[in-house]
Amino acid sequence: MRSEADRSWVPPVVDTERPNVARMYDYYLGGKDHFAVDRELAERTLAVIPELRDVALANRLFLQDAVRRLSRGGIDQFVDLGTGIPTSPSVHEVARHVNADASVVYVDHDPVVVAHNRALLQEDARIVTLGHDLADPTSVLDDPRLHDVIDLRRPVGLLLIAVLHFVDLALAPRIVARYARDLAPGSRVVITLASNDGIDPSVQQRVETLYSRASTFVYRTRAQFEELFGDLDIEPPGVVDLLRTPSLCGLAGVAVKR
Repeated sequence: MRSEADRSWVPPVVDTERPNVARMYDYYLGGKDHFAVDRELAERTLAVIPELRDVALANRLFLQDAVRRLSRGGIDQFVDLGTGIPTSPSVHEVARHVNADASVVYVDHDPVVVAHNRALLQEDARIVTLGHDLADPTSVLDDPRLHDVIDLRRPVGLLLIAVLHFVDLALAPRIVARYARDLAPGSRVVITLASNDGIDPSVQQRVETLYSRASTFVYRTRAQFEELFGDLDIEPPGVVDLLRTPSLCGLAGVAVKR
């Protein structure tokens, strides 16, 4: 864990007094880039959902497996939306284990995330970090730096990993559809998020209240999760459970653009 006094790694615009969902997730995964305010809210959430660290790990394992499968299927370029604080193995590390020439664009609006990624990856011309909000697809898709390394005329792996539960229920399907519109046939869209499918309603209410200190947090039903893929075809084995307990359900799926 970094010292609270050592803030040289933090861009000056970062609010270190308000909880941050990326830093909380880093804490769940055993990372070191978080502050007392993040740890306090994360521990309060863990008191409600003790299995949260397990689902965070399951989420990372699903991401790694999906990138590996897509890479073996011939996809060599990825866009990771809402990437979060770097965790090894990252998307480019997994993809390049299969294809050494794979290209990756990491996108996040959090200055800490952007600073970390750029510091780690600035010497690699095939890996780019963009400081955009994933909820503004046009700003991402129109950024010339994305087109420096991603050819949208060829299949892309578009990753939305544990981020859409921070996006408005009605807005999220339109966001996914806007990204999918510009993807070439054969592209894949990978999504994971929190679902209220089968969980205790009191747990849902408590978690949403806790997370309101940091961000909007929206649980979705399984049907609402499937709606996020729009006209894309969900691939076998379909929507899967990352982890299911009385207090937690994480869903994941991969869809292809025909």
